[in-house]
Amino acid sequence: IATLTANSTSSFEYTTLPTDFRTFRIIFEGLGFDTSTYLRMQLYFDSVLYTGNMYFHGGMNKDTTSTSNFRGQGGEWDFTKNYPTSAGAHMTGYIEFTGNDSVTRATMNSFLTWYNSSSVRSNLSGGHVEANETAYITGLKLYASSGSMNRGSVKIYGMN
Repeated sequence: IATLTANSTSSFEYTTLPTDFRTFRIIFEGLGFDTSTYLRMQLYFDSVLYTGNMYFHGGMNKDTTSTSNFRGQGGEWDFTKNYPTSAGAHMTGYIEFTGNDSVTRATMNSFLTWYNSSSVRSNLSGGHVEANETAYITGLKLYASSGSMNRGSVKIYGMN
């Protein structure tokens, strides 16, 4: 559907997801950050960015020596929960979300890998949005909590 290239931007917003796809996958290709940051995402439902406090998610973060589980609720999905990326580090992996049929709640799963301080971290997570169950997913906002994305890209694919 689209390729979004990092160019010292704090966010990617893509607001024209076609409603004829039920599921979307975002592939990260060496997405890099200029400072230590957290990666977050919000969805557009029927062309309106949903910022309400009903994004639920949980999963695990792992490095070479430990694993930590997390769960949360907030105004976005937080993929690097408790472990920010390091400045100059890059991220690979994917985020997949589904529910684009005006009947099903939006759900998400992801697997991401990045460098944090002194180790490689990975994140496996899932979640859902408890709002807008009858609305179509028409866009996404992927953003850094601070700083900017300064290299690499994300590719957005649609699947049925």
